[in-house]
Amino acid sequence: MTAHTFDIVILGGGSGGYAAALRAAELGKSVALIEKDKVGGTCLHRGCIPTKALLHSAEIAENVRDAAKYGVGASFEGIDPAGVRAYREGIVAKKYKGLEGLVKARGITVVSGEGTLRPDRSIAVGEDVYTGADVILATGSYSRSLPGLEIGGRILTSEQALALEEVPQRVVILGGGVIGVEFASVWRSFGAEVTIVEALDHLAPNEDLALSKGLERAFRRRGIAYSLGVRFASATQTENAVTVTLENGTAYEADYLLVAVGRGPATAGLGFEEAGVAMDRGFVLADPELRTNVDHVWAVGDIVPGLQLAHRGFLQGIAVAERIAGLTPAVIPDAEIPRVTYCSPEVASVGVTEAAAIEAFGADAVVSYEYNLAGNGKSEIIGTGGLVKVVRQKDGPVLGVHLLGDRVGELITEGQLAVSWEAHPEDIAPLIHAHPTQSEALGEAQSGNVQEIGYQMYVDMLQAAVKALKAGREPDLLNPLSVTTEINLHEPALLPEDYCPDVHARLSLYKRLASATDDARLQEVAEEIVDRFGRMPAAALNLLETHRLRLLAQRYGVTKVDAADQQTLIQFRTDPPVDAARIIWLVQNHRHIRLAGNDKLRIERDAKDAAARARLVRDTLRLLGEPRSEPVGA
Repeated sequence: MTAHTFDIVILGGGSGGYAAALRAAELGKSVALIEKDKVGGTCLHRGCIPTKALLHSAEIAENVRDAAKYGVGASFEGIDPAGVRAYREGIVAKKYKGLEGLVKARGITVVSGEGTLRPDRSIAVGEDVYTGADVILATGSYSRSLPGLEIGGRILTSEQALALEEVPQRVVILGGGVIGVEFASVWRSFGAEVTIVEALDHLAPNEDLALSKGLERAFRRRGIAYSLGVRFASATQTENAVTVTLENGTAYEADYLLVAVGRGPATAGLGFEEAGVAMDRGFVLADPELRTNVDHVWAVGDIVPGLQLAHRGFLQGIAVAERIAGLTPAVIPDAEIPRVTYCSPEVASVGVTEAAAIEAFGADAVVSYEYNLAGNGKSEIIGTGGLVKVVRQKDGPVLGVHLLGDRVGELITEGQLAVSWEAHPEDIAPLIHAHPTQSEALGEAQSGNVQEIGYQMYVDMLQAAVKALKAGREPDLLNPLSVTTEINLHEPALLPEDYCPDVHARLSLYKRLASATDDARLQEVAEEIVDRFGRMPAAALNLLETHRLRLLAQRYGVTKVDAADQQTLIQFRTDPPVDAARIIWLVQNHRHIRLAGNDKLRIERDAKDAAARARLVRDTLRLLGEPRSEPVGA
């Protein structure tokens, strides 16, 4: 045998393997990359890239069919399978050529052949042995089947489905996960009759229930049939057809059966167990930093338990290369990795589902917001429906962002930032999104009408509307300004930059103060401010005083407080929830308080600072007694 020595030997040239190789070479390491097929792996050659090209062809087919709706004359003449294949393979070829050039430019040694890990931590490829100071296992995954279900003939995996030379008329898809719904979307757009069989209760069963149900509704509208909560029993095939029977006795006849029940780790027969690597059901066990139990042996990608995503493997490969080189990259948990399913409509998510959040924190500690894309201008323009759902910890950070709709995969990175940075919805809602874009929906989902009317006004309107509905009245939403309260104490009321230098932190705290609905919530934010930044300066105390006064003034139907050092004006809305006789009594018995028109009280008394002015307003309002709990006209 011929021996070869490198700093790093990588077994597997897919996303995780080649990413590790490129980064290691960039950091000055000598690298051997062993691949039995082509560098790029399943994603580039048989998965992500070719299937997305196929989905784009399907989208074009739908656009041509619908062209008249947009004022464009076009006729759909059918699908040219050879043309679709040429387009798809052209995309793959360009990407592969670019990857080859990059690998060559970095000086990486590519070894063609199937490698086997040996007990001495070397890797044998035929008559050659490759030894590295570190070894990275990145052998990827394969398409699973079910016991007793043999692949072949008219029973296909996704790789074989890609290679079909025809558009089938009828297809049954076994599995309603990512691969199943993507191929269902393609074949339906190409004109096939499609039926999905999923053993669990919903399509896209790993997604938030709102997305699963929304996808099911969309598929029904598209004419994609599905059978949920029932298991596969058997399949028989002839030269021209395949019959699929379920455990409940239902049978489907189709041209092809696509088996899309997930992917398994491609580790069998590669010597991992013999070399002492800890395994579990074919997966390689690794710690959060991707070290196996064998010294200097690492594992990345689909062979490591967790999300089977190309970008996860890519990230892991880079991280391992950096750790080998002595760097300390952050560990990225799976919950912070975005996930996209490229059916029509697309499904995209990051973080945890509402059900998982409730399991972790309890139902009372989790809140979710939803926004329907029907209200989004750009979504209306491109003709898509769907939703945005944000899951948060009550009064806490965003835990998950879940999107449904065409092209929403392009939006999920903003959701990832929210989850990874533990942002509060109040942090995100005021950020300006370009108009008209679908990204506006992310802000809307977290703030309702925040971008149209301002966060505090929205909170006020919501509270007033709830009160009116409880009282059996229709909310007055045509006059939103009537429910806001403006407070001016004529003193600086803010978080000074030298006290809280981070503009994003200031913005977040402003919004949380504005959204507080009682003194207890205000106090929680105040305590957090002190914990983070120290004793409050006068301007910050004034800000807190302003919000406390706002809460009290709103209860009395006050729309404006203008409190200066010698005179204070309190303006009420036209139907305040206080007794008119009590206001008359107040004026008659307090010589420093006068009526100013029909809706204002003028208080003439010295108040030298913001705290004294706020106290004066509070004392005056409390003299009016307890306001009615159900304001008329609210």
